[in-house]
Amino acid sequence: MTSLNYLLKKISDIVANHAQINHYAQGNKYDWSASDALTYPCLWAIPNGGSPDIKGHKFDYRINLFMMDLELADGSNQIEILSDSTLQLFDVIAKIENEANEPNEWELSSVGGFEPFTDSGLDTVSGHSCELVFSVFYAGDICSGII
Repeated sequence: MTSLNYLLKKISDIVANHAQINHYAQGNKYDWSASDALTYPCLWAIPNGGSPDIKGHKFDYRINLFMMDLELADGSNQIEILSDSTLQLFDVIAKIENEANEPNEWELSSVGGFEPFTDSGLDTVSGHSCELVFSVFYAGDICSGII
């Protein structure tokens, strides 16, 4: 079965190859306020649990993505950030969809709405967030090794 680590690495690899995103990070939301090593624009991934479907032989991982950039002190670039972050986030999602593995292994099964946000921690950032749901499939009893 495809793991959470695999899916986060897939997102990280896509971001590393995106010309307009300078940084990828993951963890809890409160961690980004404590991090002084972020380079903007940044995509932050937050694993958000999941749910098993035993009869359907799948597990749905939920991962929240936050695409953000640094606001100017007067906030005058907020609309530009909101515009750019929409396009950047959509690029990442489209690339994930294009790179989905074998149909019987995993797929991007849903994408939540893009929600604008502003956050003030060490930096004042704006951007968009959305929740992705990855469905990973298995054919048999994982514990016994029969897949």
